[in-house]
Amino acid sequence: AGASLLRLDPGRGAAAARNAGLGAVGTPFVAFVDSDCVVGPGFPSRLLDHLGDPALAVAVPRIVALEPNDSRVLARYEAHRSALDMGSREALIRPGSAVPYAPSAAMVARVSALGEGFAPELRMGEDVDLLWRLIESGWQVRYDPAVTVAHDHRVTWRGWLARRLAYNLSTATLARRHPGKVPALILTRGGAVFWAAVALGRPAVAAGACAVDTAALARALHRRVPRALRVAAELTARGRLQEGRHLARALTGPWLPFLIAATAVAPRASRRMWAGVAVAAVAERIADRAAVSELVPALADDLARCAGIWAGCVRERRIGALLPRIR
Repeated sequence: AGASLLRLDPGRGAAAARNAGLGAVGTPFVAFVDSDCVVGPGFPSRLLDHLGDPALAVAVPRIVALEPNDSRVLARYEAHRSALDMGSREALIRPGSAVPYAPSAAMVARVSALGEGFAPELRMGEDVDLLWRLIESGWQVRYDPAVTVAHDHRVTWRGWLARRLAYNLSTATLARRHPGKVPALILTRGGAVFWAAVALGRPAVAAGACAVDTAALARALHRRVPRALRVAAELTARGRLQEGRHLARALTGPWLPFLIAATAVAPRASRRMWAGVAVAAVAERIADRAAVSELVPALADDLARCAGIWAGCVRERRIGALLPRIR
């Protein structure tokens, strides 16, 4: 269909620069690639194949580290826990799902779906905002990790912390523009009862909550899968563990001030919460096969998340990004 080579002015801001380029495009599709990215095989051809589906507006690749073997602590941490890497599982992007967003560091889009493009008033989070607006208007957005684009991660402490703070500062703005889509934590009703009972030292209540959820799920699965009760028990247990990991991330991130306050007011319950946070941190390090030295950037990441989200809430004068969602 032809291609255009555009020179964009980064001083205008990411959204304004991309919109300026978008206005000059005369082809049905457009590829965005940030200057700190290096594309690999499959970009953009495989992503263009996805856009053969007329319901699809955007296809996004996986963002990986440009130097995966860099031995510096921050480089190793970014290789495991980069905010730009959405994982190895292909998915449709949807708020609240396993892949709730994707960065626009590299992406291929249908020009007719983008309209006026990125919100120019946003200095950060403009890519998430665009994808969610497309999804809200009925378009689909696909994440394909089989296509990788290498990103030159920030691996100096000053630059890395500044970027992490900026990412999290945009959370409150996204919560204002998309109410209910950026909660601090998502829990099921059963999960909320279970983890509250664990924190308060009520094992019978916690077991009862699991039993109720298991029975309800077993009824739903009856005559649909073999050994429905066993499958329901396994799914419920895995769900509680996953919610526990999310709860631990909330307690060390946006809810850290509440955890510190609870430590002073209810020391017995808070000890259980601190123990759970520690277990979750160790489990996450093991799952990522991360070195012990990466615990330091992990703690710094949590503090940056806490500070950024709270600063954003103060700036927006809204607390939506601090609230949980029970489903």
